[in-house]
Amino acid sequence: MDALTLASLDHLEEVPRVYRRETLQTEYGEAFVYVLQRMPRGARRCRSGCWKGSE
Repeated sequence: MDALTLASLDHLEEVPRVYRRETLQTEYGEAFVYVLQRMPRGARRCRSGCWKGSE
């Protein structure tokens, strides 16, 4: 992945304010994972686990 694409993804995921990016080694190679550091202001937890439907 090129640096511009990675920077765009970081911006989308609000790194480092909301998420942090970590690198994991998998059997298929390197993977980027975004880890939630804190809930964004005004966000609500989705109790059902289904973000597409209503709670």
